Amino acid sequence: PKGTTYSWTKEPNTETAGQPATGSLHVAYPDGSSEDVPVKVNVKSNADQYEPTVPDKTKVDDPTSLTADEKKTIEDKIVEANKDKFPEGTDVTVDNDGTATITYPDKSVDTIPGNKLVEEKNSSEKLDPTVKDKTKVDDPTKLTNDERKEVEDNIRDNNPGLPEGTKIDVGDNGDTTITYPDKSVDTITGDKLVEEKKSADKLDPTVKDKTKVDDPKKLTDDEKKEVEDNIRANNPGLPEGTKIEVGDNGDTTITYPDKSVDTITGDKLVEEKTDTPTPTEKTVNVVFKGVDKKYDGKPAEVTVTITDQDGKDVDVTLEAGKDYTITKQSAAKARMLLATAKPLTDAPTEVGTYHVALTEAGKQKLKDAGYTTVNETPADFTISPADTPTPTPDTKTDDEKYDPIIPGDKVKVDDPTKLTNEEKDEVVKAVEDANKDDNGDSTLPDGTKITVDNDGTTTVTYPDGTKDTIDGDKLVEPANPSDTKTDDQTNDPKVPGDKVKVDDPTKLTDDEKEEVTKAVEDANKDDNGDSTLPDGTKITVDNDGTATVTYPDGTKDTIDGDQLVEKKNDADKNEPNVPGDKVKVDDPTKLTDDEKGEVVKAVEDANKDDNGNSTLPDGTKITVDDNGDVTVTYPDGSEDTIPGDKVVEGKDNGGETGDQTDAEKNNPAVPGDKVKVDDPAKLTDGEKEDVVKAVEDANKDDNGNSTLPDGTKITVGD
Repeated sequence: PKGTTYSWTKEPNTETAGQPATGSLHVAYPDGSSEDVPVKVNVKSNADQYEPTVPDKTKVDDPTSLTADEKKTIEDKIVEANKDKFPEGTDVTVDNDGTATITYPDKSVDTIPGNKLVEEKNSSEKLDPTVKDKTKVDDPTKLTNDERKEVEDNIRDNNPGLPEGTKIDVGDNGDTTITYPDKSVDTITGDKLVEEKKSADKLDPTVKDKTKVDDPKKLTDDEKKEVEDNIRANNPGLPEGTKIEVGDNGDTTITYPDKSVDTITGDKLVEEKTDTPTPTEKTVNVVFKGVDKKYDGKPAEVTVTITDQDGKDVDVTLEAGKDYTITKQSAAKARMLLATAKPLTDAPTEVGTYHVALTEAGKQKLKDAGYTTVNETPADFTISPADTPTPTPDTKTDDEKYDPIIPGDKVKVDDPTKLTNEEKDEVVKAVEDANKDDNGDSTLPDGTKITVDNDGTTTVTYPDGTKDTIDGDKLVEPANPSDTKTDDQTNDPKVPGDKVKVDDPTKLTDDEKEEVTKAVEDANKDDNGDSTLPDGTKITVDNDGTATVTYPDGTKDTIDGDQLVEKKNDADKNEPNVPGDKVKVDDPTKLTDDEKGEVVKAVEDANKDDNGNSTLPDGTKITVDDNGDVTVTYPDGSEDTIPGDKVVEGKDNGGETGDQTDAEKNNPAVPGDKVKVDDPAKLTDGEKEDVVKAVEDANKDDNGNSTLPDGTKITVGD
């Protein structure tokens, strides 16, 4: 009832959590009566009172076996998350699997399962791949495929703990992406993985021939300079500013501008001079013999015997017309008739008296063969007229009947490799005069023409079209030998019209060098395809495309690489594949946007590898014209095109649309609404125009463009 009061007669003990406590309560009623009522109290534990807050999960290496540091981190995070909740004296412990036990001051306990507190780190969080030494490359901004493989191998070698199946992609500039099997990713910038090679890494200077010195252990200053010059001559690619120091014993230090150093030991650069042994005396005997005979149309019997000082045969072959000559004495000028040696079977057949003897060249040939003394016995012989000449049919060509005589004196010219017109005329006159008889009449047939090339080589063209030639060195000589120009002064090699396209203009491959060589050779040919450079000219190409033209006399001309090569663009490097199947379209001359999209996809699919990745450079764009022509535009702006007839074909005729008329290929749409007119049997001009417009509008696409072929005309009858 109202007015009742309560007071403890025995207060229950509530300090023992989780245990029931008893007490007694005195109840006083308003009417003055009272009673003591027993009371039972259930005391809650701390664990019942508190609900611990679970913090964010902690990433650990192994959720089944936490480290002490990982356990401490989890404990601290639980305490921090419950700092305003846990009573003082609460203790937190963490097991190996991450399960947390929270013990309150009243000894009651809460637990938080490990799977709510920890999670395993992914590979990129566990691992920190590094390399001890950077990979040396030629150009850190543009790695070659081999260099990229070196970078990948270096990362794998330095990080043996990478999971199986880890992929490593190295970019052009060395930036590297490491993708682990769990799809997590690490990246390493190129500057931590690659560095540019020093000159000493890139270059390997060598010499073709060693420098000959008096004492390889003690070189003179002049010899040291020869060694340096030999190294520079054999290694034209040394950077400007490279220093070469040659030691007393030939050991050489090459210091490049980047301070890197190469060394070459003396035994690879120098060798001791050797004395040339004095040749021993050797004698050779050359005996010519000619047998007199009467004319019978057959060659005379002319032989040569060559023996040494002991009478043994000498195995030397003399070249007719060069090493020996057979001279007809009866001619106004000496007339050379060629023959062969042992026996001279091409001996003369004409009536006359002849003399056979060695030339200076023949004597020198024997001396070059090691003979110091040449004893020669020339021979004279005569072919007399036949008692009764027997006429024989003449079936020989003019060049077989005649052998032009070489003038006794050479014509003196300013430049034997480049005669002037006046000098050519002098040579013509000299040859004409040499081929006249005692009466001053030409011994050559009427109608014979004599022409002279720039180098003095003379062509005698007979009336029947056959020809004889006389080498220029037998007809001309420099007027002033001391003023004779060198080959590089008389020649000016032409630069090819088109440059050779190469992958790297600073480092040509052997094949690219061969292309440059051929381009220079072709640029220096005349209309007949003959080289305009002297015989024996050699063309070499350096790594940077610079071409060196080395003439027979050892002089040189150079053509800078930037005049001969240029870097390939993307279109040069790529050859887009044409799809195997053509896209079928309604009108191959006017593709719809959807059909163009099909063509783009077909070209993209045709240019993918087995993994479905595009084989074209990133950023390549493919566009399609109305007639199906495909333009492939690369990132550098260069383009390739694929003609439309290679990628599309008409639907109705298996691609053979050439026989279809426009009416067969097109089906004009009928307007949805009819045009209202006054008299359908007799339309006015204005009504006809309305009909034309209605038909035109009914045959337009979503962009408002006509779906009918260009040039289509619409006419309306009355």
